Amino acid sequence: FRGPLLMEDFYFREKLTIFDHERIPERVVHARGAAAHGYFQLYTSQSNLTRASFLNNPSVITPVFTRFSTSTGSRGSSDTVRDIRGFSVRFYTIQGNFDLV
Repeated sequence: FRGPLLMEDFYFREKLTIFDHERIPERVVHARGAAAHGYFQLYTSQSNLTRASFLNNPSVITPVFTRFSTSTGSRGSSDTVRDIRGFSVRFYTIQGNFDLV
């Protein structure tokens, strides 16, 4: 922990600016799309198929976040294009996040 940021600390401010504006090429293609929050709950236990605890207990309600991305379209194009190219679901479990891509 560095403490409060001083305006005179040009080197540190420049490092933060570069970090904040860094582009991650893998995520640029999924910049457009739609998402939804919700929950997931099992009807029956899947213990014969997996050891994941949130898939073994039907009484557990797991929050989820689902993302649909178009991965196409240039700047200014519509976000409502129905050409879905990417899909992912993130389960927020007690053991940590579980991503299904």
